[in-house]
Amino acid sequence: MPGTNCKTPHSALYISWYRCVRDGLAHAVTDEEFLRGIRLRQGRYRALCGHEVLIHSCLVPAGRSCPRCRGLVIVCTRVAARRP
Repeated sequence: MPGTNCKTPHSALYISWYRCVRDGLAHAVTDEEFLRGIRLRQGRYRALCGHEVLIHSCLVPAGRSCPRCRGLVIVCTRVAARRP
C-alpha cells in the first residue's frame, strides 16, 4: 500500500504501511515513529493502533491491513475532508 497523507487542521500525518512479522497484518506507521525506531536501533515501530510492529521484508507485499489502523486513517481522512 502506498503512503497516505492524512491532514488535520494544524498538521499533516504521513504514514506508510508495513507488514508485521508477528501478526502478518500491514500496520500504519507515521514517519516520525519510523524515525524514532531507527534512532533507537531496536527494529520496533509503534503503529497508529498501538501495535508494536516488527517489519517484515519490504520485498513482501503488505497484504491485509490492520482494521484498527485502517479505521484511524479513515476517520482522519473524513475529518480532514470536512475542513475548508
